[in-house]
Amino acid sequence: SRNVGRLMEMVRDLLDLSSIENEQDAEFAKSQVSTRELTERVISHLERMRSDRRHEISAEYGASAVYAHPSRLEQVLTNLLE
Repeated sequence: SRNVGRLMEMVRDLLDLSSIENEQDAEFAKSQVSTRELTERVISHLERMRSDRRHEISAEYGASAVYAHPSRLEQVLTNLLE
């Protein structure tokens, strides 16, 4: 169910936070991320998941790329748009 999925995400986030604080996990390396690619991937995923099509999602790009952790940035964008 959706609630179980969210709970699992929260547990993973807490484990990730612990790893970051301990600086023991190289998985959190930042890199250059294409804002267009990331945004289009998130929008595509959300559109497939939505049962109602009452809202349209569109994006404008102020920067072509940002320096960030790719999967964390994707998670933040997904959370904002859900």
